[in-house]
Amino acid sequence: SGDVVIGPYHSTLPDIGPRQEFPRKLVFSPLSRSDMLRLFEEGYRDTASWLKAGGQKDATLELAREQKRSQPSSSSSVLIREGWATLLK
Repeated sequence: SGDVVIGPYHSTLPDIGPRQEFPRKLVFSPLSRSDMLRLFEEGYRDTASWLKAGGQKDATLELAREQKRSQPSSSSSVLIREGWATLLK
């Protein structure tokens, strides 16, 4: 596990991430320049807010990630589960 988890999807239990998850269709759809700028700016603001709040890891999220890691699964099953979640949304 890394020192800080950053991600656009709630399934990764990120320390830094959007309050509202971005649409998973962005994985497959090319973004316009304005969308790319919006994603960058929102990520920047999320990071700035996290740092302003003290930049500490969330112990609750860390425990949830640890429990998730302890569940028996292979990396391919995680990839398949994320792929299905993306396709079904």
